[in-house]
Amino acid sequence: MTFMTFVNCDLFNAYACRSSERCFYEMNLFGNPTFLWAVGGSIIGQLAVIYFPPLQEVFQTESLSFTDLLYIILLSSTVLMLDTLRKKFFSSVFGDVVLPGTRSNKGYSARHHKKKEDSEQDFSKSGLGGSTSFEFGNNNVTPSKNKNPTVRSRAAAPISGPVCL
Repeated sequence: MTFMTFVNCDLFNAYACRSSERCFYEMNLFGNPTFLWAVGGSIIGQLAVIYFPPLQEVFQTESLSFTDLLYIILLSSTVLMLDTLRKKFFSSVFGDVVLPGTRSNKGYSARHHKKKEDSEQDFSKSGLGGSTSFEFGNNNVTPSKNKNPTVRSRAAAPISGPVCL
């Protein structure tokens, strides 16, 4: 039962996390077919581990009754209820952070909204200076100061700020 409860909590949480602002009942259940395939595969895998005898032996599980499954679904679906409370009543406290220089966080990551001047930071205080580059040669990485930022060697990779993935 513990295995099923934890996996179902993760599945319900994944569904709730599809939107940072809308509650689970406001989202289209069939809006993301890939997500449905992933959840469906997880459910089939769960049921196989619980009811398929060779996998029961490997994972040391026992078959669960219908009442047990209902109890597990009821218990693990509380993730949806708690997430709804968070989104409806505590969004200012537990909401997503909007980074400075961004207009909004609706549907896009912060780097899509970042202005060019906001992404360039002043590294002079850290001693890196705006034109610091790393030269790669003979498997050695050595920092070098470039006095003219417009002239770079072929093997130099400029550092223009933190890397956002």
